[in-house]
Amino acid sequence: MKFENVSILYSVNTKVAHHINESYYGKHFVWCSPVFNTEKLDSLSMFKKIPPSSNPYTIYQRLKQDCSNGDLHSSLITQNKSGLKRGAIEMLSNAVIDNLDFARINKIIDSATIEQFYPLLYLIPKTAVEKRVKLVDVNSMANPLSVEYQIEDLIKSEFEIIEP
Repeated sequence: MKFENVSILYSVNTKVAHHINESYYGKHFVWCSPVFNTEKLDSLSMFKKIPPSSNPYTIYQRLKQDCSNGDLHSSLITQNKSGLKRGAIEMLSNAVIDNLDFARINKIIDSATIEQFYPLLYLIPKTAVEKRVKLVDVNSMANPLSVEYQIEDLIKSEFEIIEP
């Protein structure tokens, strides 16, 4: 997939995920999109096939709405909690954190208020991460015709946060 036409990658994370990543891991694992809002693209754009579940604009709006409405059954918040717990297991198994940190992270996830799952938009300049960005395997994408990226070790100096 051509990467030269991309200058910024967009990712959405929650406040609690950002806190855990910064406080315990010193890095962020992010899924990224080369487009902020696929709904605004021309129908022939190569990025038009990015589905709503991978569209940063849609993810941001849904999380914001779920937090604002106090939706305790939000599927996005449930998915975020599950992902944070899987990440903590991986960090424990890789000795990035110890058992005490692992227990503390799980307690944070379990007791976080809905407002702490408010979304943050990450703006990631391609030049900062170009050598570490991975194209997501077709089997793991929400749509096989989509374009999705991952960065496993994004650090604070490599992105800006927007809270629209």
